[in-house]
Amino acid sequence: MEKSHSFYPSFLSGGLAGAAIDLTLHPLDYIKTRQHRNQKLDVKARAFYKGLSAALLSSFPCAATFWGCYMASKQYMLSKDYSLAKVETFSSVNASLACCIVRNPFERVKQLVQIGDNIKVRKAISGILKEGGVKGFYKGFSALCVREIPFDTIQMLIFQTLNYAALMDFGNMNYFLYGGIAGGITAYVTSPIDVVKTRMMTNASQYQSFLQTFALIYKNEGIRAFWKGWIARVVYISLGGMLYFGVFNTAFKSLSQSNL
Repeated sequence: MEKSHSFYPSFLSGGLAGAAIDLTLHPLDYIKTRQHRNQKLDVKARAFYKGLSAALLSSFPCAATFWGCYMASKQYMLSKDYSLAKVETFSSVNASLACCIVRNPFERVKQLVQIGDNIKVRKAISGILKEGGVKGFYKGFSALCVREIPFDTIQMLIFQTLNYAALMDFGNMNYFLYGGIAGGITAYVTSPIDVVKTRMMTNASQYQSFLQTFALIYKNEGIRAFWKGWIARVVYISLGGMLYFGVFNTAFKSLSQSNL
């Protein structure tokens, strides 16, 4: 990945990459969420875009926050001569935590819309406020962090390892290919955490904490329940990884060259 001393190219490129994913892959996210909740799919075409407005509202600021913080942390740590492994790990952790703070309210609204029958974004927001006030938007925050921080760190380490190893030479297409590989591997490994997070965000009255939710799912449904929807998740995040890293790096190069 190219280095830049400007915060803005990484921030804007990250936002564009996040928006590109939600615009193209939202139907797969809908399928995964319904499977986590043991709900049948609504096969009407419009149903596959439930929660898209909430997803789009969050995609730009969330991805922009991640990449902006990641690049800022990376540049600072490189200037202090930390090892490359430490730089990539801690930069990813810092960026992921910042992203979770921005993302959680949008994620909760999106998933409530996806599992409901004819629930609109405004109604979901009203329901959250009525149930738990402003704090209600951060229900499932611990599960989101437990999922996202390891996910982002593992995915970034795999991507950067492939990138530095230069196993293939397809020019800018390397970013798309490496992103797809990194996303698919990480998606499968972290599927159990994603199931727990979905249950916590969509059934707050029953699932109170990460460990309690994990224990209940295991007790009532068995170990296989933690991989419900894994195929949709792996396909979604593999394609998402291709877009995320591919669009980011392409836009980042272009914006950096324009001296933004």
